[in-house]
Amino acid sequence: MGNAHYVRFKGRGKAPSKFIPEFISDVEKVIDKYKDILQVYEVSDECVNFGGLEEETAEELLFVAEERDAMCKTFDLPYAHPLKMVLILFCKHYPKRGEVSTEDNSGWEKASKEVEEMFTYDVSDILKKILEEN
Repeated sequence: MGNAHYVRFKGRGKAPSKFIPEFISDVEKVIDKYKDILQVYEVSDECVNFGGLEEETAEELLFVAEERDAMCKTFDLPYAHPLKMVLILFCKHYPKRGEVSTEDNSGWEKASKEVEEMFTYDVSDILKKILEEN
């Protein structure tokens, strides 16, 4: 098992063709803070695609807005922390349709605390839901 994390738009409706600007702005702030440990391929309103530096990555996150879901394995590598922050932010910005599940309960509290500190969002309900889905 490689600490897989799953993210998706839930519900019967079509996934949006673009991510909302607020989500992308927050993702860019996380990536900027952790740029020394991340390899960024694309962050746009259509796609969020990054992973750890070459020798420190298991799988990159490739989440295309118009596709309904994505999966990424992080093992316990350093880039797992900012990736968890991005997944929490996804749920924050898509409260009715965003869903994250994980095979790994560790590190989510630290990621949610940092999201709350960086953005002054209350994500306690999101954290609880992610951990309960496990």
